[in-house]
Amino acid sequence: MTVSILIAAGAAVIVILLALWIFFHNYIKSPPDQVAIFTGRGEMKVVRGGARFKVPGLERVDYMPLRPFEIRIALSNARSIDGVPVELQAVGLVRIGTTDEMTRTAAQRFLTANMGELENQINEILAGSLRGIAATMTVEQLNSNREALARGVVDEAGGDLSRIGMEVDILKIAGIEDRNGYLESLGQKRIAEVKRDADIGKAEAERDAAFAAGQRDMQERAIQDVAEWGCLFLGSGENVTVDVIDDLRDLPIKPSP
Repeated sequence: MTVSILIAAGAAVIVILLALWIFFHNYIKSPPDQVAIFTGRGEMKVVRGGARFKVPGLERVDYMPLRPFEIRIALSNARSIDGVPVELQAVGLVRIGTTDEMTRTAAQRFLTANMGELENQINEILAGSLRGIAATMTVEQLNSNREALARGVVDEAGGDLSRIGMEVDILKIAGIEDRNGYLESLGQKRIAEVKRDADIGKAEAERDAAFAAGQRDMQERAIQDVAEWGCLFLGSGENVTVDVIDDLRDLPIKPSP
């Protein structure tokens, strides 16, 4: 009787330990930088930042990274709206969509695919959108308003990327070049305009200074004349003469037209 009890107790302990091992071995915790994808039993299950029990023998768990990955775009011979060919470079970060639906879409397409294949497909989508947006802007706008260009690319590519479960985290236009010297010509023209405006401003300032100096000389001569005539005609009215001179000195000097 005692032996039977011991055997039963030992078997119960073994069963409990085995059950605990199976539970903890199949209790899947998703790391914060990954999403766990459960497949094999009904609809695909998505777990991000949480945990779920995997049914042994019936379900499989795969992981997809949540951290953004870098993309680089080098676009040659893109045409602006005025027909000028330019070369555009862009850099950015792309990640799996933040909703469970977008994560399922990305998993269906890229769960077992090579990351290089995913990056190539995203590069093609963004390069096509970059070429399309560039065709709606002048070279001057492309060069001076890169933020608007990047924003237009994100908006344009957003729909295509969402259909594969991805979204742009950030996109920056890194460079704009042209082989025909168009941008260089624009820069030289702007430099010439700035120099011209500076020369004009300097000449106007010198003219105003010379005019003001002449006005002051004329005013001083007039004051001296008034002083002399005041002393001659007013005699003892010296205070009156001084008051008149002070009033004349207070008169503003008008700048040259």
